Order: sequence, then structure tokens, then C-alpha cells
Amino acid sequence: MASDNVNVRGFTASTFRAPTGTATTFCVPRIHYGYGLGCPGGNGLAPNLVLSNNVTGGGNATFAVINGVPGGAGLYAIGLGSGVLPLPNGCNLLVSPLIAVLPFSLDASGKTAITVGFPAGASAQVTVQAFVADGGAPGGYAGSNGVTLTVNP
Repeated sequence: MASDNVNVRGFTASTFRAPTGTATTFCVPRIHYGYGLGCPGGNGLAPNLVLSNNVTGGGNATFAVINGVPGGAGLYAIGLGSGVLPLPNGCNLLVSPLIAVLPFSLDASGKTAITVGFPAGASAQVTVQAFVADGGAPGGYAGSNGVTLTVNP
């Protein structure tokens, strides 16, 4: 399985080519590339976490995960800052301190997206990383890069 990521006019287009030769493209607008490195799953690719935008004066932000196990499950790890904590399987936890986890399901192409709404006047800065259950990865899971969301009033 292969993927190519390109940034075109503020959008990241990721094309996935399955072993059958089928290709799909998944586009999410984003303002930054995140931080840190993910750790690969059984397909040899690290999940990629993309954040659509920061929020000012209320609005929505979308988090999207690609390169996961088709039909699999995962968790968003949510923190208040960035960090590097080595995990037993060789991955790193890139959010610190960890304050919450949010489960998600991957579609038949190994991707998912969640949109979160924020009211006007809200203020926060959080870091997020995705972990995907993957029986072919060391320790049974793969990890993504991290992203930072800033919400301004």
C-alpha cells in the first residue's frame, strides 16, 4: 500500500493505493503540518493526523486520520501541550499532559474525520495525536504525528 501527500492551495490531498491497485483521494484543508513523527503500522505507513484550522470567534475544526487499518478502531489522545514520552512498542506519546481520550472508528479505506464546534468566546489550546489498533504493528498499535489546535475568543 502506498500514499502520496501533497499540499495544494491550503489543502492536503492524500492518495492511497491499496494492494488491489484501487486508489482513493482524501482532501482536508489545513493550516499546518503538525509536529513529531508517527510510528508505522503493519502496512508500513504511520497514521497521518491532519487539523483543518484554528478557530477564532467560534466555528468548527476538523481532525482527520488517514493510513489506518480499514474498518479498524483508534483513539484520539488529547493533551495541553507537546511532549515526547516513549511507549513500550517504540512509538512516542506526543501530547503532555494527557487529559482525555476519544475513541473513533475507521472506514473501509482506513480513514476517519471528526468535526468539533466551538462557541464564540471560547478559548483553549490543545494538542492531539491519534493511535490506531493494528495487529501487524509492534505492540498492536500505530501512532500518528501530533497537531495543535488554538481556539481564540
